[in-house]
Amino acid sequence: KYPRLCFLNLVVSVAMSLAGAFSIFSLGPVIDFLMHPDLNGVSPLTQKAIALLRFFGLPPSLGWWIVIFFALVSLTCALQVLGRYMTLWFKNDVQQDILIGSLDVFFRAKWSFFSSSEQGTLNNTLFREINCLSDGFGGMGTLFTYTIQCLVILVVPLYLSWRVTLACSAVGLFVSGFFFLLSR
Repeated sequence: KYPRLCFLNLVVSVAMSLAGAFSIFSLGPVIDFLMHPDLNGVSPLTQKAIALLRFFGLPPSLGWWIVIFFALVSLTCALQVLGRYMTLWFKNDVQQDILIGSLDVFFRAKWSFFSSSEQGTLNNTLFREINCLSDGFGGMGTLFTYTIQCLVILVVPLYLSWRVTLACSAVGLFVSGFFFLLSR
């Protein structure tokens, strides 16, 4: 029923995730420029990044990489705000449709429906359940956004070194499991 909002939320989520991943990638050349000012012995990622800067006619310097890093981080933050706005927009549209549909059914009901129960209790229950349902849709949108962001950002360490990533993940799962068992 909401394909446009779902598609826009998907586009914003992917763009936010890609901007976050690129900001992480752009931090590599900054570190390489700080550790190797003469550009000897830099990582393959930095070599590709230098070639990309030269392709656009920019000099490969620390200043440009700091500007690129902060621009990407700012873009990521702006897209996170937009993503949250889109999720709330989706939630409010769902809430409005449910409320209008419920009130339509409510006003078509026979008089015996209203006289057999307390109207205040009925209204409070109706509005509370509509709010819970719309909060659930908002939570699903947020979960969807964070899932896409997590998947895209997981690509970065796997690209850099899959062995180290898997080793760190295994250690992280082991430590998390240990502390989970300690909490019981």
